[in-house]
This record gives sequence, C-alpha cells and structure tokens, in this order.
Amino acid sequence: MSQTTSPTRVAPARPPSGWPLGHARYRNYVLFAFTSVFMAIASVQLLLGVRALADGPEAWQGYLGSMSSGPTLALSWVVLAFTVYFTIRWAWLTRKIAVGRVGPIPGPGLPLPVLFVGVLGVFVAGFVVTLLVLGGVL
Repeated sequence: MSQTTSPTRVAPARPPSGWPLGHARYRNYVLFAFTSVFMAIASVQLLLGVRALADGPEAWQGYLGSMSSGPTLALSWVVLAFTVYFTIRWAWLTRKIAVGRVGPIPGPGLPLPVLFVGVLGVFVAGFVVTLLVLGGVL
C-alpha cells in the first residue's frame, strides 16, 4: 500500500516590503554593513601614509599636503562618523549577546548597562592607544 500525498503549496519567495530600507532594523543593518566601505577607505589612507613614510621626507610632506586638502578632510570626517557609529553599534550588539543564561552557565554578574559601558570603554582605550602608536608617542 503506497500512500501518495500532494505537495504542500508554498508561496513564492519574495523580499520583505520596502527592502532594504523599508524597516528600521533593515536600515540599521544596511548602515552597519555600509561602514565597511569607509573602513576600507581609512585603511587605504593609512597604507598610503605608511608607504609615504618609507619613501622619505619629500613623500611624507606630499602625503600630508594631500591629506590636508578640502575633499580629503571632508572624507576623513565622514570616515570618523562611520567609525564612531560602528563602534557604538558593535558595543551595543555585544551587550545584547550576553543576555540570559544557557543551561547551567550563570548569567552575567554585572548589570547589562555596566557591561555596555565597559565594552565601549575598551574600544575607546584601544582607539586611543592605536592613535598614540600611530602618532609616534608610544
């Protein structure tokens, strides 16, 4: 005895309405992912600066001159804004990950806002140390 069943009808796949900017969660996720473009721009700027340092004083002065032009300064401010957004958003995500307990593992010992401020503080301290290293202070 063979039993034949009809396949379950399934609606065709479609993106949510207004994708990718129709919902606040989608917008935040797209903006968070878009920060990678500006992180890449900052990385290229940094690598060009390191190469200019290796090429000598004239190349370094040329690099500093190019970095002080109006469009590059505006781009640097945009990169800074996206970097700050990325840092705050990443620290906020880590705060949400630590919620609750899993099996016999106890929950976090500190209140979650304290953990958020702690993670954000580590990011800021790392940023300051990186700037001091790049600036030649350390």
